Amino acid sequence: MSPVSLLNNASRRACGRWVTACVLALGVLATASRCPAQDQLIGQTVFVKAWKTELKFGERVIGKVTYGQWSNIERTSGPWYLVTIVEENGERKNGWIHKDHVLVSPPWTAQQSEDCALAANLQDTSYQLNSEGKYTKAIPLSQRALDIFRDVLGDEHPHTADCMNNLAALHDMLAGYAKAEPLYQQSLQIYKKALGDEH
Repeated sequence: MSPVSLLNNASRRACGRWVTACVLALGVLATASRCPAQDQLIGQTVFVKAWKTELKFGERVIGKVTYGQWSNIERTSGPWYLVTIVEENGERKNGWIHKDHVLVSPPWTAQQSEDCALAANLQDTSYQLNSEGKYTKAIPLSQRALDIFRDVLGDEHPHTADCMNNLAALHDMLAGYAKAEPLYQQSLQIYKKALGDEH
């Protein structure tokens, strides 16, 4: 074997040991940096609080998510949560969203998910009736959606505030200012607390 071959073999072995050491060190670092609190987030429900934010896969933006969408956390990596979002066209996208753009709540039961879906449908129907000028028909639907969101999500969740705001607008359209104002005030306080003053 030539001296060059011996040198190449020795450098390959040394390089191989160096690569193996780096891989092991990275594995130890990754394990050490994994926070138990992050593991506890898996399965939690996230609510998108940003008006529009990016869903990423690596550095590539694969979609936009909007305020009000929700999903469960599948994995965490530092400040990023892996979620599956259903877009308006029904397409499911799996990607990463930054923790600053979501609110985290405990995982929902199947019943809570069904209740929230029902409330969202009631709210959508209420919006439609509102756009058609059928305010008196929209009010009971909006009130029912508000009751469901209060039961499932609590009094301080942005969905609850959305329903309050919608119900206030309906009362406002019918000159029910005494009913509208406290709902507007309550929803504003919820938005400030949950989303911040700059939202």
